Amino acid sequence: MELQEARKIIRESAYTDYLNEFEYEFILPHLDFKVKFVGLINIFKFFKEQDEGWKVKLSDISSSRFNDSTNFFSIAHTHIEKFFNEYIANNIYNEKNLQDTFNSYRPAYFSPSQNVFLSDSSEVDFLLKLLINDEEKFRGAFRFFTSQAMDYNSRKSVEGYILSYEFANRENSVLFNRRESEKRYVNEIRNKIQNVEDDYNNKVISLVQKIEEDYKNNTDLQEENQSKSRQLLADWLKFKRDSFFGFLDNTNLEFKTLFDNSQSEFDSLQNQYSELLKLQEPVKYWNDRAKELNTKANMILIVIVVFSLLFAIMVYFLLWFTPEGLLESLFDGNKYKAIRWSFVFLIFVSIFFVVIKALMKYMFSNYHLARDAEEREKLTYLYISIRNNAEVSEEEKKIVFQALFSRSDTGLLKEDSSPTMPGISTIIEKNIK
Repeated sequence: MELQEARKIIRESAYTDYLNEFEYEFILPHLDFKVKFVGLINIFKFFKEQDEGWKVKLSDISSSRFNDSTNFFSIAHTHIEKFFNEYIANNIYNEKNLQDTFNSYRPAYFSPSQNVFLSDSSEVDFLLKLLINDEEKFRGAFRFFTSQAMDYNSRKSVEGYILSYEFANRENSVLFNRRESEKRYVNEIRNKIQNVEDDYNNKVISLVQKIEEDYKNNTDLQEENQSKSRQLLADWLKFKRDSFFGFLDNTNLEFKTLFDNSQSEFDSLQNQYSELLKLQEPVKYWNDRAKELNTKANMILIVIVVFSLLFAIMVYFLLWFTPEGLLESLFDGNKYKAIRWSFVFLIFVSIFFVVIKALMKYMFSNYHLARDAEEREKLTYLYISIRNNAEVSEEEKKIVFQALFSRSDTGLLKEDSSPTMPGISTIIEKNIK
């Protein structure tokens, strides 16, 4: 079991705070070592690290001298895991059951003998060096650290015993340098670090537990919000579905009405188009006719202007170059010659005015006919517009066609007049209303 898994089991337990206050005191009297753990996670961590530390430390040494230590921490590690899996992870046990079970484990699995050493202690490092160099010295030193009597039968064993004594009392020994003498503070520092670490582990468990609780509360809140959102979405979709079906029904009705109206308008437009096709040629004729007549009238206007200018020039030259006979007749009193020249001048002027009047009458006749053609073109479009708003009876059609194709007043004859168009005003007023 990993440390993270053990923390998770404590966090998910119903007695997290109680387990974080669990106390266990590990004592090795023969090494003058004592450390107190607060929190079950720190107890688990201690046994796990010691078990793994011994396995690593003895992996390269084939010796059974530390079997008591390796067996003790291996068994303790196994049973602390068992305690986690069978009791802590099972919420049917209360605080008293947990405490009683742990207390029953103490003498059986968690109380070390005098032959147990810590894997990371300086005594173990000292003993391993002796074991590598001289096994006899190692046995003597081992007997010293396990509070056994000295073996006087072996000199090297006695030397190992004395060396271990010097190591244990190294602060007053001359056999160790200053660096070695300072190692006496290791256990004290380690205990302080252990206390800090224990407190840290307990706080980590409490903090992670709080974070998980907050996360669970937040998750529940999110699920509740999601449920509300789903319900709101379902209500909204139902409302939109009902609105859509209502809209669809209204749209179908509107489309049916629109289709009927469109069909009626289409039929009307089709009739109008048929009428337009019938009147297309007359419209084109009247349009071309209006342009042609306007062109003729404009040309005649130009001719009149040119003739007027020529007449003014001729009169100017006539007066400037007056014949001598005319002046002598006027001033010498020859009345016959004066009258003759006067008649000639009057005839000349009269001919000019007669020609100009005829041209002007022809010009205005063309303008009048062009305007009449334009009005007939507009009347055709008016008729089509009337057909768009109302049905036109056969009698009204005859009236319109009579107006369109009746004889036009040219203006050249005195008695010339336009034909009447009976009823056309009635049709226009009827459709305007």
